[in-house]
Amino acid sequence: RDLVNDVLLALADADVREIREGNIYAYAYGVARNKLADLRRGKYRKPSFEALPSERHLAMAMAQPGPTTAIDRERVAAIVRTEAAAIEPPYGEVVRLRLEGFGPSEIAERTGIHHHTVRSRLARGLGQLRARIVAVLEVDATR
Repeated sequence: RDLVNDVLLALADADVREIREGNIYAYAYGVARNKLADLRRGKYRKPSFEALPSERHLAMAMAQPGPTTAIDRERVAAIVRTEAAAIEPPYGEVVRLRLEGFGPSEIAERTGIHHHTVRSRLARGLGQLRARIVAVLEVDATR
């Protein structure tokens, strides 16, 4: 049903000149084939990031004012700083600069590395940081 609806919507939005020059059935078939390919591709795509297990809890805790909020913020910041310092050298420097607030192009200028290299190192380094933080939070949760 979704495929048929998508095809009908595409036909409604289509440029009339495109359809007049060719066969409407061929046009609809092409739209359906492309929409089906998009649906199949979507099944196998991985999400761009994995959320931390306690991210919702941390967000709720950070939003509430009070003395425990400041303690929680400082605790999370300390965990992030400690784990960022422990990341492997080619990735650690880029992650630490990013955590200081620098963007990928600024990091590239500071380190003399191409900005595409900075982006790939940043992605890998943040993945390592995420895994380390999850491990630390799971250990804290069992205490």
